[in-house]
Amino acid sequence: MSREYTLVRHQVENEKFEILVDPDKGLEYKRGILGNVSNALIIDTIFIDASKGEKASGEKLEKVYGTSDPLEIAAIMFEKGTFQLTAQQRKEMQEQKRRQVINIIARTYV
Repeated sequence: MSREYTLVRHQVENEKFEILVDPDKGLEYKRGILGNVSNALIIDTIFIDASKGEKASGEKLEKVYGTSDPLEIAAIMFEKGTFQLTAQQRKEMQEQKRRQVINIIARTYV
């Protein structure tokens, strides 16, 4: 796969699930900017281990999430799971936070 992607991981009842998402669109969805979860997904498949290509079975998804619809499950995973930021996204967020702190200090103490 040549496209850049990141993972959203969610663990329920000792079962781990992963989805592949576009890093930028995934962050926009997580922040509430992007309205539809399908726009953030690279592929609408739920994996047990994405690096090995192991897909989760429909029965297991039905048992854990109460549905086998990948879009509904992806929305739940975004809400309750962990979204992995890329190194570039972390760097940008740190820089943005640093600028905010500098602005607060400059306004308060000058």
